[in-house]
Amino acid sequence: MGTPRIYYYPDDTGTLETVNLGETLSDLVDDQEVIGGQSTGDGGVLQRTVDGSFWRVRVLLSRFGSSPGNSELERQLQSFTNHAQRGGPFIFSRDHDKTYAVKLASAPARAATSLTATSNNGLFNINSSAGVTTGDELVIESAGREDRREIKTGGASTTAITLGSGLDYSYTQTTFVRWRDCYPVCFLESPEAIVRSDRRRNWTLDMTFTYSASAAVRLFRAANEDATFGYLKLSTAVSTSSKFSLQAMLVR
Repeated sequence: MGTPRIYYYPDDTGTLETVNLGETLSDLVDDQEVIGGQSTGDGGVLQRTVDGSFWRVRVLLSRFGSSPGNSELERQLQSFTNHAQRGGPFIFSRDHDKTYAVKLASAPARAATSLTATSNNGLFNINSSAGVTTGDELVIESAGREDRREIKTGGASTTAITLGSGLDYSYTQTTFVRWRDCYPVCFLESPEAIVRSDRRRNWTLDMTFTYSASAAVRLFRAANEDATFGYLKLSTAVSTSSKFSLQAMLVR
């Protein structure tokens, strides 16, 4: 089992920076939220409009470090805080070994158990050995106004995904599959401090961020996908002329 990690690009043309939290999280809470409104029509019938939805995720790592000036993790998190507070996107995964998210080759139908992705792992360059195995929790979700979402167990081998039970919904829009606790396009919910200390003897990371499949649309586009190597820039000094930072992918 891998450790929780934050992945981000400090500048638009730079390479990947990884913050390894190094231990099991104290807590992770993920809530589904809806953007829209509702009213009550004639006869008391509820009428609701939905413009989209997103996940609100709270990550808590309590009391790490032991003495002032003795925590490399705290220093790394302070650098990341500057990026996130300025609205920079990032990727979060509760388990580095399951940093997995893909776009499906076609929109699946209700009751389907076999799905086909457009790549082995859209986040290959984050961790080339990451993947999901039978029994892992997977989120299947679509973007746009359709905005479907469900959670199933399953696993993947190359581009073939096998679910433990059939899908509840039929999808018509761009559809993604990810490991439940991997969020490929995240934004800090507010610019407040996310690292606090007890007289700098130890620190606590308490951050709330949002993720939506609609934000992932610009990241998982067929024109920029490579079934073997992904399309995000690597953290090593290799040729990356055809690869991009996360924020650069979102505006291309």
